[in-house]
Amino acid sequence: MLASETTPTGLRSAVTLYRKLPFDPTADLRPVGVVSDASMAIIARPGYQPESLADLIKDVKARGQDVTFAHSGLGASSQLCGLLFMAAVDKKLTQVPFRGGGPVLQALLANQVDLGCEQATTAAPQLQSKSIKGYAVTSTQRIPALPGVPTVVEGGLPNMEISVWHGLFVPAKTPDSVVQTLSAALVKALQDPTLARRFIDISTVPTPEKATPHSLAQTLKGDIGRWRPLIEAAGQFAD
Repeated sequence: MLASETTPTGLRSAVTLYRKLPFDPTADLRPVGVVSDASMAIIARPGYQPESLADLIKDVKARGQDVTFAHSGLGASSQLCGLLFMAAVDKKLTQVPFRGGGPVLQALLANQVDLGCEQATTAAPQLQSKSIKGYAVTSTQRIPALPGVPTVVEGGLPNMEISVWHGLFVPAKTPDSVVQTLSAALVKALQDPTLARRFIDISTVPTPEKATPHSLAQTLKGDIGRWRPLIEAAGQFAD
């Protein structure tokens, strides 16, 4: 099972958004390893006035809910990124939900909404062509596909670090030997230069150093602890 945080069905989102789940991902699944990490990008419509992340923060603090924030739907990583941004700047924005990242980008291109926070993999073509504005990527380092977009740390929001991860899980009763074999194979695959280059080309980072059961278990546990309080504070549950 390859679990992703790109949609509301991701494990992190499911555990925090649904108060009653028919399964326990920490008990019913066994982690094998993290496959990749992808940064998010704080983006805006082309006609939006702020020119830097610092300018954006000032504008948001001044205008509050007059600023519209588009996301890909309840529980999507783009919405979680928006909640984190609002907590970081201590201001509520008007959320505008869409069904997927494509419609979000279309609304931004049409100057119908102000802000968004989509995966860098999704927004890279529009950012590279400068069709939309890019204020920051939510990683600790700039990403090769978008070298001109600073990080949130550079922009003064160190608590805004967030990544979309993909992880490999197996059923809970899978034998230890099988889990270790799969983890070793995953590490080897992610170290392949051709595969690594393909990941980087789509603004994603392969993570052979995290392709272990312990790393994936800690990643999931840490994210649940990080996101649950934000979702509870916002009162935006899916059940």
